[in-house]
Amino acid sequence: MNEIISRGVWDTVHPGPARPISPRGTSKQVVVHHTAGTYVYAAVGRPGAKWLRIRARLAGTARRIVETWLKDDAAVKARECAELRAIKALHLRVPGLDNRDIAYHYAIFPSGRIYRLRDDTRLGSHTAGGNTRIGVVFPGNYEKHYMTDRQEDAYHWLLHHLGIREQDAVGHYRLNPTACPGKNIKRRLTV
Repeated sequence: MNEIISRGVWDTVHPGPARPISPRGTSKQVVVHHTAGTYVYAAVGRPGAKWLRIRARLAGTARRIVETWLKDDAAVKARECAELRAIKALHLRVPGLDNRDIAYHYAIFPSGRIYRLRDDTRLGSHTAGGNTRIGVVFPGNYEKHYMTDRQEDAYHWLLHHLGIREQDAVGHYRLNPTACPGKNIKRRLTV
């Protein structure tokens, strides 16, 4: 069973109020992103998702290795939280963004954990011309790496939880000239 991890778990400094999306609250559309930065697990010496996928095809034992590697342990969760704090610190410095908060509403890590980043009734700062939509980010570079099954399951669960249809989710590239969310997310989620 999935859950959304509250902002208080990864961020102790909450921003001032952002503009509401609409008087009624949550948007019923999503923009999917990737950070295009370092892959949080690769940065700490873990094998990348592409390697894990190849190994999983070659041997049944690799599947058990992947499951062990992805299990819900405190060290992985701590790295995910550190990654979110780093993304927020970057967003606070980038000209043109809200500069009061992290740009996205939710993040989904390879572990399948979903983190709340920004209240989804508040205007995002993730897509020029698309900030009234909910911003969902997959930390990592998905031009090079691959999603895990847990990420994909968590993504579908999140859309269902938010009451958003899959056809109402689009990749960032559909709204702005960019490769985001990366070819490996585009293919797998058909966004």
